[in-house]
Amino acid sequence: MKKLKSVMGVTLLEIMLVLAVAAMVIVMSIKYYKSASEAQNVNALVEAVHGIIGAADTYAQSSGSGYAGLTATNITNVAGSNALNNPFGAPLTLGAATATTYTIGISGMPTTACAQFILKVQTNSKITIATPCTTLTYNSQN
Repeated sequence: MKKLKSVMGVTLLEIMLVLAVAAMVIVMSIKYYKSASEAQNVNALVEAVHGIIGAADTYAQSSGSGYAGLTATNITNVAGSNALNNPFGAPLTLGAATATTYTIGISGMPTTACAQFILKVQTNSKITIATPCTTLTYNSQN
């Protein structure tokens, strides 16, 4: 009588199962990385906006005429050359300024990041954000 030899190895089904699990892990890792990266960019943008507000307030106190005459050069002179950096690409722009208000232009922000950004800055009642996050208006009288 002949004995059957046991063959060691893996089946095609087992290989496909391992590959499917590995693919799921990779896809979830990529999604997590993208959301974490976006959250980091939102935090950096919030810090940049707070830096601009601080620099603008410094300018307003020293000028004696409020924010009137506020320019990007004034901001970079006070807060440094990176003050208008936008982690989403295009630099932040400084718009029209009056004695009590000024605008900051934001471009390149994804819609999902806009929602996060609004949540982070809405605690400051002096800030108004246009939807979808293209312009931020600061009004010192609010």
